[in-house]
Amino acid sequence: MERRDFVKCISSFMLFPQLNGWPERINGIEFNSLRKPIVMTSRYPNWDYRPERSTIIPIRGIPGQPPNHQIIRDQNDELNRFNIDVDVVQFNPNPDSTDLQRMNSVYLPTQKHRPFYLLYEHHFGTRFMWKIINGERRFVDLGNPRNRTVFFQDIELMFNNIIIPHQNHYLTFDGRAAIFMWATPVFRNAAPVFIEAKKRYPIFFIGGEDPYYFPKRPDAIKRVLALDAIMPYGTNRAGRYVGRYNQMIDDYIWYLFIWALKLKGYDALHIKLFSTVMFAFDHTRAPERRLPAFYPNSIDDVVRLCSILQSFMAVRGTGMYGKPDPGIHVVYDELFEGSAIEQSFPPHKGEPNWEIRTELSGLARLDVIKEYFGY
Repeated sequence: MERRDFVKCISSFMLFPQLNGWPERINGIEFNSLRKPIVMTSRYPNWDYRPERSTIIPIRGIPGQPPNHQIIRDQNDELNRFNIDVDVVQFNPNPDSTDLQRMNSVYLPTQKHRPFYLLYEHHFGTRFMWKIINGERRFVDLGNPRNRTVFFQDIELMFNNIIIPHQNHYLTFDGRAAIFMWATPVFRNAAPVFIEAKKRYPIFFIGGEDPYYFPKRPDAIKRVLALDAIMPYGTNRAGRYVGRYNQMIDDYIWYLFIWALKLKGYDALHIKLFSTVMFAFDHTRAPERRLPAFYPNSIDDVVRLCSILQSFMAVRGTGMYGKPDPGIHVVYDELFEGSAIEQSFPPHKGEPNWEIRTELSGLARLDVIKEYFGY
């Protein structure tokens, strides 16, 4: 080791308490310091706007281009106006991805006030080796040494390039940086890797588990118990609720109680349980996804969903679960799935689901979020 590297290493150790070479705490914005309920909204500033694949038509956007500085500023103003508390920013840490460059050049320079944390894109365009069954990708085995190496390289890239440099605006839980991993059931042999990651880095893992299914396999249960929070995501599992929006609401609330009781049964009250609001799901412009469109019958169904979730948080605080977890997750600008709440134009008359898509356009979805979870 050269002298200057040795001095740099020793200086870093003396300045910051270390956890295997990393700070023991991230000096971010603490979850407990924010008003409750906290509204967390997923954002996709690194995605190009492709109208031919978008079922929501944003009032701002340049076809074929990612959001520019002005668009991000306008979105920030809109989110502030509707009392959205925290951004959950989609990020692919693959070095071959343009996400890091776009984060540093567009999103981060414009985001100076609202806290954010990363949505770890581990599914598409990553370096993981997937298990292929019948021609389809099924799961990622983190017991595979190569996948394990990729996982830790991804985490380290996020800490080096985003979390530590921008920790003043990063969401933390008792000094641990939040990272949301959607679709965590795709991981096998995950628990030892998650636990090791939390020993190496000050991480708070939020898992996007299946809302309607608490795992039964021992390996999957260990994965869940190695997480720090659960954010059940994907309210139209396998297309089962097409034309049955109110049944989806009833089932989603019921299974949130099941998740709460299961966690209590495993003596895992330290694991937070957040809720998800998904207004619709529409992949009709991405036919390779093969899922049918899923919409409420009217805006009244959306109001009912938010009203019940608001009550659910209050009930959890009475002792059934032990403590409230006042957090709601909603998608802001994921335009391909039809679930985004960003201000939008109505569709062209005669398009599929034209009536309800028109009713949900404009600021309708943001208005409902503000009414039930705003200040």
